[in-house]
Amino acid sequence: MAISISRFIVGWDSSPAATAALDWALDAARSTGAVVQLVHAVLAVPPVPYGEMPLDQGVYDDIANAILALGAQRAHERAPEVPITSERMYRGVSGALLECARAGDVIVIGSRSHGGFAGLLVGSTAVQVATHSDVPVVVLHAPGTREGSYDPAGPILVGIDGTEASADALEFAMVLADQTLRAVQAVHAWTLPPVELVPPNLLTSEQVTAIAADQERVAAEAVAGVRSEFPDVSLSVNSVQGVAADVLLKLSKDASMIVVGSRGRGEFRGTILGSSSNTVLHRAACPVAVVRHHD
Repeated sequence: MAISISRFIVGWDSSPAATAALDWALDAARSTGAVVQLVHAVLAVPPVPYGEMPLDQGVYDDIANAILALGAQRAHERAPEVPITSERMYRGVSGALLECARAGDVIVIGSRSHGGFAGLLVGSTAVQVATHSDVPVVVLHAPGTREGSYDPAGPILVGIDGTEASADALEFAMVLADQTLRAVQAVHAWTLPPVELVPPNLLTSEQVTAIAADQERVAAEAVAGVRSEFPDVSLSVNSVQGVAADVLLKLSKDASMIVVGSRGRGEFRGTILGSSSNTVLHRAACPVAVVRHHD
C-alpha cells in the first residue's frame, strides 16, 4: 500500500473534541501541503403527514452553514496558508465521513468520552469510522478528557508485529513523520509461550534469552524495507516483552501519536477492531491513528 496524504477530512461540529481534531489537521497540513476539508452532517427533516406543520429544513441548513463558517474562520486564523474546503451532508456523521474518503485522504475525528469512566471510552462514531474506513483515521480527544499527558513534539509510536496490517501502519507512520519532521519509534511487543504449553518456570534463562533475540530479529525484519524509502526519518526499533496494548500505552506519554494497524476479528473480518487497536483507541492520552489493512 503506497500512502500519499493529499487531504485531511475533519468531522466538524464546533465541539471541543472537533476543535482538537481541526487544530491537529491544520498543523499537519502545514507540513504536508494537504487540503483540509470540513465535513458537517446535517439532520435531514423527514416529510410529515398532510395537514401537519412541516419542520423547516432551511433552519437546520442555516445552523450547519454557521457551524461550517466557524470552522473555516478558525482554520484561517490558525493556518491561513492551508487550503480549506467544506461540505454539508445529509447523513449520519459516520456515513458522511466514510462516504467522503478517497485514496490519499486521512479522516480526522474528535471523540468525546462516554460511559461511567471519563477518559476510558471513545464515542461510538469514532469507533465506527475507525473500524470501517478504507483510509487512515486519526482520533483525538477534547482537552481535559484524558488521564495523563503526552508530548505533541514527541516521536510517532507505531506497533509492529510482522503482519501486513502492521506494515501498513508503519508505512503511514513513516509518511506522516517524513512530512511533519517527526521521529518514529517502532515497537514490537512479545510474550513468552502460553502457560498451558510451557510453564514459565520450565524455561531456562538461556531459552528466554533466545526467545528475546528471535523477537528482536522479527522486529528488525519488519522495519528493514522502510529505512531506505525514508532516509530522512529517524527510525528506532524497540522489542519489548509484554502485551502489545499495555506496552504502547506505557510508552505513549512521550509520543505525539500512536499508530496501530487493524484488520478486525470475528466471523466478519473488518467489522470490529482487533483487541490491541481497540484498547489503544479507548485508553491512549495521545492521538491515535488506525490504519486498517485490506486483503
